[in-house]
Amino acid sequence: MISSKEILGMSHADVNVVGVHHALLQTGLNPCEVDITVTLPLTEFYDHNNQPAAENIEKKKASLLRPVSMTGGESFKIRSVSVMPESIPAGFELLSELDSLLIVDLGGTTLDISQVRGRMSGITRIHGDATIGVSLVTNAVADALRVAGTRGSSYLADDIIVHRNDDAYLECRINDLSRVSLVKSTINESLERLTQRVLSAMKAFEGYTHVMVIGGGAEIIAEAVARIVV
Repeated sequence: MISSKEILGMSHADVNVVGVHHALLQTGLNPCEVDITVTLPLTEFYDHNNQPAAENIEKKKASLLRPVSMTGGESFKIRSVSVMPESIPAGFELLSELDSLLIVDLGGTTLDISQVRGRMSGITRIHGDATIGVSLVTNAVADALRVAGTRGSSYLADDIIVHRNDDAYLECRINDLSRVSLVKSTINESLERLTQRVLSAMKAFEGYTHVMVIGGGAEIIAEAVARIVV
């Protein structure tokens, strides 16, 4: 089984289909028939009544069932596709049926929050926001780097964020040393802004007994989330 997390707006795109086949090739398995499990963002998997959006789910399945050929080599044949909501599978078998788990999934471009009863016995509430993600910080830092005479990719911006407390490293990466403090303040302000937006979204949920923070931005918000739920 392969689990594939989608980027909002690309869930049915050709590039996503190719991406899944690329992931299959990286497993080291010989090309064969496979059954796969993929995910959709909460805002696509559920409708406004918190019910599975059948049309979106079937569209996702049909997209990935399309054949893909590889020049000079064999490709996998996807036999069946199972679609699950993002973040919620992380709560499988974690708690008893009497518990309630809040799953906060902060990715690069989306924030998904779901409240589920233990052992997936039911979904209490979901929230998806395609305007909140780590890219808010990355984009702001990229802008600050340009002001500091340093142009680069999102990867560079992410790297700068990771090493934000290492002054020696920053001085090696940032061309205009007089702007290092600007870049550092931009990072800190952007991280705080992102954290507050996540905490604000969490206020709509109550009655949970446990919290799980996952996704690429988990490390950024985990400490702040822990402070408000203890």
